[in-house]
Amino acid sequence: MAKKNNYAALEQLHAAAMIAKENKNAMDMIHPEAEKDLAKLLRVLKLPKDFTGELPYKDYKIRIQRRTIIQFMSK
Repeated sequence: MAKKNNYAALEQLHAAAMIAKENKNAMDMIHPEAEKDLAKLLRVLKLPKDFTGELPYKDYKIRIQRRTIIQFMSK
């Protein structure tokens, strides 16, 4: 009897890649609205439009580079 090949790791990697792709698509759709909200937040905090740095927000920090959200980080 031939040995059955088990490619469980490939199946798991494929599933993870599909989830990542769906999440990226969702993030891409939300990004323009999030940047508008970021612009409002910068105005409220009286920071320049082209602010670069980190802003504390709720329980995390937002890393920003010239009005673009780069990363969300835990505190």
